[in-house]
Amino acid sequence: MALDRQRFENARTRACAALLEARGPAGHWEGELSSSALSTATAVTALAVARRESGSLDATKAGAFDQAIDGGLRWLSEHANADGGWGDTIVSFSNISTTTLCWAAFGAAAAAGLRHRSAVEKAEAWLRERAGGTEPDRIASAIARRYGKDRTLSAPILT
Repeated sequence: MALDRQRFENARTRACAALLEARGPAGHWEGELSSSALSTATAVTALAVARRESGSLDATKAGAFDQAIDGGLRWLSEHANADGGWGDTIVSFSNISTTTLCWAAFGAAAAAGLRHRSAVEKAEAWLRERAGGTEPDRIASAIARRYGKDRTLSAPILT
């Protein structure tokens, strides 16, 4: 099928005009990221590790860490899918990688994670059903099967 150059140029011109029209008063585009269980779990885990490794903190800094961690865990608890797992966004189907990361975030946060026991138990049930268990080798095998030879995502998830 030959490219109709004129149709292509008309479509390109309309698309450019629509994009330029969508800019805000300051001359740039505004938007927001989708709500993401994957990024929330990653942030909670990073905060929990930083909190644990930072040694003694003054009460203000410790409280800020704890508040951010608990807020993230609360968000994860409130946005789990009905099946007990999580997808990449709040409208995504549950998947092995994001569910594993969310489940791990509750574990990384230790005591704070205990306040969300119901979410943790549902995630464990989801993982047992899809990975055959919650043991590291079973989860690692399930994630490796999901991504095959492409280690781009499986390596950081398993780390």
